[in-house]
Amino acid sequence: MKKSPLILLLLAMTILCFGQEKVYDWDWKKEKYVIGTSMLLVGGTSYLKYKTPLLTAQQLASADVTSINALDRTAVDNVNFKSQLASDIIGTGSLLTPLVFCFSDMGKNEIFAIGGMAFETMLITVFVVDGMKVAFRRSRPYTYNENLSLEDRLKSSARFSYPSGHTGSSAAISFFTAKVFSDMHPKSKWKPAVWTAAVTIPAVTGFLRYHSGNHFPTDIFTGYALGASIGYLVPLLHKSKHKDLGLSIYPVGNGMAINYQF
Repeated sequence: MKKSPLILLLLAMTILCFGQEKVYDWDWKKEKYVIGTSMLLVGGTSYLKYKTPLLTAQQLASADVTSINALDRTAVDNVNFKSQLASDIIGTGSLLTPLVFCFSDMGKNEIFAIGGMAFETMLITVFVVDGMKVAFRRSRPYTYNENLSLEDRLKSSARFSYPSGHTGSSAAISFFTAKVFSDMHPKSKWKPAVWTAAVTIPAVTGFLRYHSGNHFPTDIFTGYALGASIGYLVPLLHKSKHKDLGLSIYPVGNGMAINYQF
């Protein structure tokens, strides 16, 4: 029996409408458990950081700089308070990048999903980074710098060098923003620029943390890798299963054919 072109057209329209559903699946009934658990874990790691004993002058005196690998040893004599301030500004400022989706129609349509995913991204990043800081208790580079005062070398954050929190958070939110932009605008000519910015912002933040004497290179590399992975994976795992259907429609004789690729 020959199928009517009208029936094929209606079928095509139905599939197309189905394929144009939202980019992300977001269910507050389920996500509240993820967010709640993440908040509890962040609170737990914060408590463990608070309970971690501070470095003592005796521990500083017995620290052996030669025990540090050659690459990380390059950070020991770094001191630059302007770089530290700049890293704070850039690192904190990067957290605002998801707000760009408030200015696009697609972004406004899924603003709650984007906001929720961004919140999850930061919670998971803080938990993982702070959990590792507590586990490793690595002294920061400036604790080895004898040109600094004892007070500066014994700050409360002196034992939490690995990995870099500034770099990790900046990488997480930058890669998150780039991933969401790419998902919503897969054919945009701005994708290369967006991803270049996503890669560069945390790299600059990490360099400033190194230049200021707050982190070793390996702290930064690890923080960057962790943050970038989390920032990319969170939106990836929330992406709608109906997106990118691989649908194509083309005429065949007096009718139409539909090609659907899984």
